[in-house]
Amino acid sequence: MTIDFNGTPFSASVAGDRVHDFRLPLDRSRVPAKTQEALHAVQEALTAGEKAKTQPAKREASDALRAAVDDVYDRAASTSRADRETHREQYAYGAAKLARALGEAQAALQLMADHGQQYANPVGVGFPLDVRSHSPAVMQLRLISETIANLPSVPELA
Repeated sequence: MTIDFNGTPFSASVAGDRVHDFRLPLDRSRVPAKTQEALHAVQEALTAGEKAKTQPAKREASDALRAAVDDVYDRAASTSRADRETHREQYAYGAAKLARALGEAQAALQLMADHGQQYANPVGVGFPLDVRSHSPAVMQLRLISETIANLPSVPELA
C-alpha cells in the first residue's frame, strides 16, 4: 500500500480571474462534507463549461463556475475552525490506531519468533540451546522487530 502525502491537484480556471488550485486527498471522503459539496459543484460547472457550445451557454457556465469557486472559499472559511478540530481528532484517532497496530505487529512477530525457534530445533524441546543457531527467518524477524521498536514517535500537531 502506498501512502499519499501529496494529494491530487484539482484546479478551476475562472474567466477574467486566476486559476484556483486545490490539492485534495486521494480519498475524497476525508474532505469535510460541506467543502466536498462545494467542490462537486465546481466540478459540475467545469463539465458544463466544457460542454457549452454557444457564447451565452459559455458565459452562463463561466458565471456558475465563478459562483461555485466562491462558494468553496466561503464554505471553507465558515467551517474552518470546526473542520480543523475534526482533522485534529481524526489525527489523534489515526495515531492511536497506529500505536495499536504496531503493538499487534510486535505480538505477531513474537509469536512467529517463538514458533520459528521451536521449528529450528527438530530434536529438542523449546528453543535450540545454542542461541547463535537462529534460522535466517528468525534473524529477519529480529531485524523487523528492532526496526519497529526504533521507529520515531508520532509527531504532535502544532
